[in-house]
Amino acid sequence: MVAEVLSYLWGLVLGWLSLFAAPFINENLLWIVIPVYLSWILAEFYSEKIGGISFSGVITKGVVLIWVGIDWTRKTTDFLNTDVLGLTLFKYFLCFFWIALGVFMIVQGISKKKIVKFVGRSRNTTYLTLVFTPILYNIIPLSLEVLLVIILFFPIYYLVIEILSRITPDPKIGREDESENIPDNKERKILNKQMDDTKTRF
Repeated sequence: MVAEVLSYLWGLVLGWLSLFAAPFINENLLWIVIPVYLSWILAEFYSEKIGGISFSGVITKGVVLIWVGIDWTRKTTDFLNTDVLGLTLFKYFLCFFWIALGVFMIVQGISKKKIVKFVGRSRNTTYLTLVFTPILYNIIPLSLEVLLVIILFFPIYYLVIEILSRITPDPKIGREDESENIPDNKERKILNKQMDDTKTRF
């Protein structure tokens, strides 16, 4: 009984990992996932690590989501005659939702609404893009089990990325930017003199 449970759980793990491995087995997926990986790495371990989620970063992610959504729509249309109706409708829903989310992030980012800082976290949108792309390309069949592993293993993915983000050093340019904001001795003397002059006036 225990062996069967462990075997089933191991099968879920392998199924989850296969979602990430699919682009490296089928090169047709690479041209869409490589920009996703690059934008995620730059955001997660560079811009968001230094200054948090910025509105400009959210706008950039919105553009990526629209690009992915358009490509998903293209592939879904290619499989229109082979997929069953329910699967096609589900795929189109994902496509249009992704495009709408991208537009939402761009508009709200331009408007500087704080909600996009929650919605636009790089690791969240990247995860969903990476796990659904093999499904939209018909590399991995959609099933309730696949949807289950996508949901169940998301906290593990999030925790691993959080640990990596914490243990990796801050980018060098971030430290340089911070050091540039620290006044040197000459600047400190000028600032102290200005403060003393202000005090004497009052």
